[in-house]
Amino acid sequence: MKTVTERPMSLEEFDALPETVLPRQLVEGQLIMALAPDRFHQSLVGILHGELYAWVRMHPGQGELYIAPFDVQLPGLNVYQPDVMFFRHDHLDRLTDQRALGAPDLAVEVLSPSTAHYDLNEKRLHYGKSGVGELWIVNPKRKHVQVYLLGQEVDRPVRFLKAGLVLTTDLLPGFELPLDRLFR
Repeated sequence: MKTVTERPMSLEEFDALPETVLPRQLVEGQLIMALAPDRFHQSLVGILHGELYAWVRMHPGQGELYIAPFDVQLPGLNVYQPDVMFFRHDHLDRLTDQRALGAPDLAVEVLSPSTAHYDLNEKRLHYGKSGVGELWIVNPKRKHVQVYLLGQEVDRPVRFLKAGLVLTTDLLPGFELPLDRLFR
């Protein structure tokens, strides 16, 4: 079940909401709340975070990695919670104790039935306008990953990866994740 507000919510109203562990985001002023993700979703997020964290540990000083729930405030009435996000060292000034005030360099969204529409549409487009360099859309049901280089092409993924292929990124030189390990 997801909840959507009927009128645009201000950032002040969003910030005044009680603390919760349930996913909640502000998409163009609309409060989007969903039930907790399912086990497979969380397993994928855990694997992705673990693999990316291993890279970050092997490359100290390159940047910082975060996992939802951690808010990313983007221009307009938009506060998102990418499942996993990476900020390069030169963008660490975007981080506050409460949230990121600006785009991560890498955002990872693992699709859930209740939020897939937003991840694939409004959020993807807004990520592109807001300076997110790279977006990974992970589809648990179809077991594939779409890689968008948002500075180049916001409407189409530059790579479509499925079982047997390896996820890499120029953003994190040397990072490799075989999709067979992700979708085990």
